[in-house]
Amino acid sequence: MAMPEEVRQAIQNLAEIIVAGDWAKLEADGRIGRLTASEGRSAVAQYGRSLTDLPDEAYRLAAIYELDDGSGWAIELPLWTKEEGRSDLTLSLTATRVGTGYRLVIDDLHVLSGHPASASLALFRSRPEIAPEADRRFTFDPRLAGSGAVSRLNMNSQCAPD
Repeated sequence: MAMPEEVRQAIQNLAEIIVAGDWAKLEADGRIGRLTASEGRSAVAQYGRSLTDLPDEAYRLAAIYELDDGSGWAIELPLWTKEEGRSDLTLSLTATRVGTGYRLVIDDLHVLSGHPASASLALFRSRPEIAPEADRRFTFDPRLAGSGAVSRLNMNSQCAPD
């Protein structure tokens, strides 16, 4: 499915803010979802690369799925870094129609498994319909390296690995 131009423009604006490291702006306007500005900065810092503006190719490679209720789209967008070009980081977003435009909310920022940073990169989810335990942070458990398993880390206590 082709990405609507209005959505692409909204994503480009959001990506520019992320590249600039202005997570506080995303937190203030709600586009950050349940993540805090500090957690957003930390997740990118843990990846260990410098994010850069998205080329046109990023939008062509984005996976876009219309929401079941027709109110917008779920989007999986690859991110780029200065060091790698296309990186292993993927930004998951929801774009919902609001009036004549779209509202974006970050659902997840994740690294492909197998990347060296995947052992420490904190992941987040904010869409309850995708992550029923949206109030938890997900981290890779290095004891399970190679299995792709994740363990849940509650804000107050650690749970057993999945």
